[in-house]
Amino acid sequence: MPYLKIGRARYAYLSAIMLALGNGFRFESWMVSLVFSLYLIGEMAYHLWRRDMDWRRVGHCAIAAGLPWLFPLAWIVGSYVATGDAVNFLRDVQVYKLTWYGPHRSYGYYLETFWRIDPYATVLGVFGLIFCLSRARASRAGSWYTTMTVVPFLIFAGLHGGQLEPPGNFVRYLAPFEFLVYPALAGLIVLGINRVARSRHLGVALVVLIVGVMVVTQVHEAFQFTNDPAGAGLAVGRRIRALRQENPDLAQRPMLIEVSYWQYLAIHVDADDISHLVYDRELDVVRRQTTSYLSADHSNAVRDCIARYGISYIVIKSPELRQFVENDLGLSPAEEVNLYAFYPVPEGWTKLEKALAPCPLQFGAGYEQFKP
Repeated sequence: MPYLKIGRARYAYLSAIMLALGNGFRFESWMVSLVFSLYLIGEMAYHLWRRDMDWRRVGHCAIAAGLPWLFPLAWIVGSYVATGDAVNFLRDVQVYKLTWYGPHRSYGYYLETFWRIDPYATVLGVFGLIFCLSRARASRAGSWYTTMTVVPFLIFAGLHGGQLEPPGNFVRYLAPFEFLVYPALAGLIVLGINRVARSRHLGVALVVLIVGVMVVTQVHEAFQFTNDPAGAGLAVGRRIRALRQENPDLAQRPMLIEVSYWQYLAIHVDADDISHLVYDRELDVVRRQTTSYLSADHSNAVRDCIARYGISYIVIKSPELRQFVENDLGLSPAEEVNLYAFYPVPEGWTKLEKALAPCPLQFGAGYEQFKP
């Protein structure tokens, strides 16, 4: 903004350097840099067309427009060299999300996340941006601020297409966009106070009251926010440990758990168990595309595993796995924790005659597989 008001090249360079640093940390910064660079290129083109711009200033604008793209260009070139596709990383992300998070899409997820982060900025910030837009002709800085707040988010939304994400991902992606709204929110509050307050003391009191209400409610909401679904596994692991403490006979009997996202690691942590949890599938920490053995195709093998290992509980949450356990194995859930159903296995199952099929289920090792 100082560059727009004063026109000194050093401010454009400072912005370009900060964006270059940001581009090395967050992909979302690329979208801000795109708007920044396009503006400078547009300014160069406009003044060159009118022939009222000196070449020195053209050079400053060109350098400032190119500086933020040092890291992105290196990344794109590296992607092309490694895969033959300059934007392969974007497709990899899309495939990963579709594989792991599912095909569900809704732009309402973004609004819901904004609301959970800060309902005040979500509602009042929109009116603040409209106010800034209404004064765009009177202030280049105001129009620039509105553009830099709205356009990068629209680019982000277009690229991601409303793809369902874990709550922690949504916060990490969307919080920077919401932070940009706070100047507009502050401007709207100041405008409202100036219209209402008849004295300086009343204005200060209103500012303190509004900020106090916002801080108190936001601090409370911050402690209620679910950061990542992996945390749901902690309660499951805690319940496994409690069951074993309540019934010592279960302490040495393994439990069969569904490997879901990173929740299986959280289950290990709070169960305080790295040797008595059996996974329902082969562990693939790279692509996560292995399927569960809890299916009709492996029914005899699963029964053999349950008998061979002396499984005490089957702990799963996927509807198709629950259907198999209830219909094919004939078990009933005893309780449910964070959508995980606990199916107790009768002790008589451990005395069943072993089937001919080999046992495909393996004991998990928690974090052990990540050790060199």
